[in-house]
Amino acid sequence: MLLFDWAFTQLGSYDIAFAVGVATLLAAGIVSLSIREKKHSVRYVQVAPEGAAVGESSSSAKVFPLVVRLLVWRRRGVSE
Repeated sequence: MLLFDWAFTQLGSYDIAFAVGVATLLAAGIVSLSIREKKHSVRYVQVAPEGAAVGESSSSAKVFPLVVRLLVWRRRGVSE
């Protein structure tokens, strides 16, 4: 709000302030859409069922073993 007030006082209109706001919004939208969520998010990690053998090809078991266990534990609501 203070920046808009300053821009209006200095420039006499809100046109440049709104243009900067729109440009910032567009840049943020482009950046957020360019993130590959399936590559970086734990949400898409495949969890093997209990008792199932996890093969050597399972990258999730090698990279995120503790995170996967915590997520399974939290989703089931099991208290140990």
